Amino acid sequence: MASDLNADDIARITAQVMEKLNSQKIDSDTLTRAVEEAAQREAPDAPPAAGPPPVAPALKTEAEEAAAAGRKRIIIASFGMNRPGIVAAISAILAENVCSIEDMSQRIMQEFYTLIMIVDISACKADFAELTEKLHAVEERLGVTILAQHEDMFRYMHRV
Repeated sequence: MASDLNADDIARITAQVMEKLNSQKIDSDTLTRAVEEAAQREAPDAPPAAGPPPVAPALKTEAEEAAAAGRKRIIIASFGMNRPGIVAAISAILAENVCSIEDMSQRIMQEFYTLIMIVDISACKADFAELTEKLHAVEERLGVTILAQHEDMFRYMHRV
């Protein structure tokens, strides 16, 4: 009901409540009943009520939406000394295996490099173990550390 109210409805309800209470001292139960009664009365030109308002669906988290869409995601983190080709090498492995980078953040602080990726592996040609082996080969070649873990494991480890 409250989501269907406009400014005119609120003004009408407020006037009806004030008229009913007539400036008397009241407790919170009396005020609540007066507001409920006023809200249930039809406005003079309002169409008849069609029953209770529909219940809004619960908001889903991004992870729940991803799961509902059949997506499987992993978090990849890489760090080490900065050098050319880190993003290219990791991205090439992901592209070869039909993985989609959904989000990426990288930072270079002086000579130190960090990278975090959220990757959709729903269509990945390799299983998770094979993909991490391929990433470890890049890790050794470039002299950086690459960590990969499933999104749900990451969330469980970092929940409060």
